[in-house]
Amino acid sequence: TIDGSLLSSLSPAARATRISLVLTDPVQVIYLTVRSLVAMGRHPYTTLTGRLSAADHQAVDNALRAVRMEAFADRYIQELSDGERQRVMIAKALAQDTPLVLLDEPTSHLDLPNRVETMLLLRKLVVELGKTILLSTHEIDLALRLADRIWLMQPEGGMVEGTPETLMQQGKIQAVFKSDGFGFEAETGRVIIF
Repeated sequence: TIDGSLLSSLSPAARATRISLVLTDPVQVIYLTVRSLVAMGRHPYTTLTGRLSAADHQAVDNALRAVRMEAFADRYIQELSDGERQRVMIAKALAQDTPLVLLDEPTSHLDLPNRVETMLLLRKLVVELGKTILLSTHEIDLALRLADRIWLMQPEGGMVEGTPETLMQQGKIQAVFKSDGFGFEAETGRVIIF
């Protein structure tokens, strides 16, 4: 359910105004500008002609600004780096203007600076725009520092949920990521190499 409504009972248009999605695979399109791709997020709000209103154009501009891609608005997607493309896809989800944004491993295919920048950007969107962001990630060190809550899949099955601090203090993170080569500092969640 979302907002008390069964997802299966909602029309596709109604679902698209409540949940936006950013998938793992990088977008591979040619001859489509950044602005055009982000504008696709406005589809649930347009008429049958797909024409954007002034409010739609403003939502696209706001989304580009939020991810610091406004200077790239007229560039073609194929000209962007993987990190820039990921920010564009996040902008598309923001332009869709949903309270919930789902992301599937948003940092895969990215180098270290872009992984950190992407996670910091997502945290900023939660704080500044009040979005609920739910993502899957293998970036446990970043999740421990930036997430409000973590749902941790356990090797024997099932899931445990809590704040990063609680999961660290209970030894749950350490148990799932048990290794002879590294561990986690219980107080800070920092990775320690043995």
